Amino acid sequence: MNGPLYFPIQSIRLHASRFTRGYSFKAHVQPCHQFYCVLDGEISQRVGTSTYKLGAGQAVWIAPGIEREPVATGPMGEYLVIEFNAPWSELGAGKDRLTRLDAAALANARALAALRMVTENRQDVAIWFHHLCLQTLPAEYFAIPRRMAVQEKKNFCRAKSAWSASRECWPRIREIRYN
Repeated sequence: MNGPLYFPIQSIRLHASRFTRGYSFKAHVQPCHQFYCVLDGEISQRVGTSTYKLGAGQAVWIAPGIEREPVATGPMGEYLVIEFNAPWSELGAGKDRLTRLDAAALANARALAALRMVTENRQDVAIWFHHLCLQTLPAEYFAIPRRMAVQEKKNFCRAKSAWSASRECWPRIREIRYN
């Protein structure tokens, strides 16, 4: 993709947990987007009227207001959930919900899960999640919108500078985390 990145996703909450056979979470709806990733094991995730059998390294993007219900189908494992706000109503609302993480994206998801707690509004989590989104979502989501007012473009340029600085911090954060 040519040109600068536009990154309007704001992570709100991260939760990671191990599960055993019999794990389930009753059907519920969230007011924000959700990234639900299986790191190890197997989970059947019902999203609306579709059911996804997720194994290690598979995830679903779930739009706000859509009912979801995870159920463990394997003996044990680990999952990661990130709740976030994004301006794209279509993200997680259609056929493109399911994604497979490559080795680098799975390593980043595991680094997030290693925090082992419910985490809200932390800058390091936001940077890791932004990096994970860049690895797994289609590039079109990050192109600058063509019809953008002059003031919005100025604000975007300021935000882009902050994002560029955070991208430069990524290797350092990873180094700190693993040493």
